[in-house]
Amino acid sequence: MPSIRRYPCCPTWPHLVLFRTLMSSDHQPLPRVSFRDLPRRYGGASAEERKQQRRERLLDAAFEVFGRKGYKETTLRLICAQARMTDRYFYEHFESLDAIFLQVRQRLATELMERLLQASARPEPDPVLLIRHALTAFFEYVKEDPRRARVLLLDAMSFGLTSTEVAETRLNWYAQLIGGRLKARYPNLPPQLDFQLVASGFLGQVTYVATVWTLRKFDTPVDQMVDHASYAWMGLHHWLADYDASVPIRSAG
Repeated sequence: MPSIRRYPCCPTWPHLVLFRTLMSSDHQPLPRVSFRDLPRRYGGASAEERKQQRRERLLDAAFEVFGRKGYKETTLRLICAQARMTDRYFYEHFESLDAIFLQVRQRLATELMERLLQASARPEPDPVLLIRHALTAFFEYVKEDPRRARVLLLDAMSFGLTSTEVAETRLNWYAQLIGGRLKARYPNLPPQLDFQLVASGFLGQVTYVATVWTLRKFDTPVDQMVDHASYAWMGLHHWLADYDASVPIRSAG
């Protein structure tokens, strides 16, 4: 059996050249970099990204628990258990149960507002049809997920957990949208008509109708709900039409 010739383990020639270059006196040493100076990433996410992910998980968990059990039966520990987090991470983002409830409600209100904007963006000259489009979007949004109705309609109203600033912003948007369409159709509207008060009354009416519908387990089809909720708008429409027709047309001269 021929013998195997063994060679001592030694660096290859290119490695020796690189080593001598690095060790030469005229070579500038490489800067020292501390790992503490580098942002830590776990699972491909930075610390700030993980923090945001935890917040989203808590909001998703809160929506699930609030929507399933209701505000009265919900506790901080139930939300943390749903999110699989400890209390420490909860208080990293929210100071109380009310605080996270308001955030969940605000998220839903923003989604609903986007639906209403899409429904109201149609070039519809008839204000009543425009209202029907918006009402259809509203009732469909509530019925699609009963948890939304629980948070937006039942608990927020029952326990007074709503933001006055958010409600005022939503009301102003609603009044401006409807008021602009009505003024364009009826140029002779009475100057004393306060569209914010009008919109407030109709918004309360629609909200209460939707609340009753929720308590009745959505037993009425959406199109019939739109019919019932739009009766008041139809009355306003006819009143404005009669008023507009009764105003004498001013001559151009």
